[in-house]
Amino acid sequence: MKKSEATVSSSVKTTQQLHQEREIIIQKASQRMQEESKQMMERYLEESKRRASLLQKEQDSREKEEARKAELMAVRMAEQEEKQRARSAELKRQNSLLKEDGAKKEIEAKKAREEAKNAEDRMKAELERQRERKKKDEEERIRYCKKIIKKI
Repeated sequence: MKKSEATVSSSVKTTQQLHQEREIIIQKASQRMQEESKQMMERYLEESKRRASLLQKEQDSREKEEARKAELMAVRMAEQEEKQRARSAELKRQNSLLKEDGAKKEIEAKKAREEAKNAEDRMKAELERQRERKKKDEEERIRYCKKIIKKI
């Protein structure tokens, strides 16, 4: 009987061994869960960054399109106003020649053309200032979005 007890006792593990094996299994499972959680978090962060980048690109393209349309509209309005001023000036010049007030009216017409040119120069300067302001605003938004993405 002693021989059979010896074989049984060699295959039977002590409580301490069982606890150690249990702890090892628990640690491995915990590490596996932590690794899976870490991978899921990394995938989520990458997806979030990708989505934010796509949204930013879409917004940028919309803003560029709006700015392009506004600039085109301003140019067309300026051209239309210039044409109208030229027509008015030409009609006034012709009327003044017909009334024999030619010399005096020609001087006034010249002043009107100069004023029109000054007005056009002011408009061009205003358009340039608006373009610069929009550019600065866009750069601010980009910096702001980059800060948000870094926080993510």
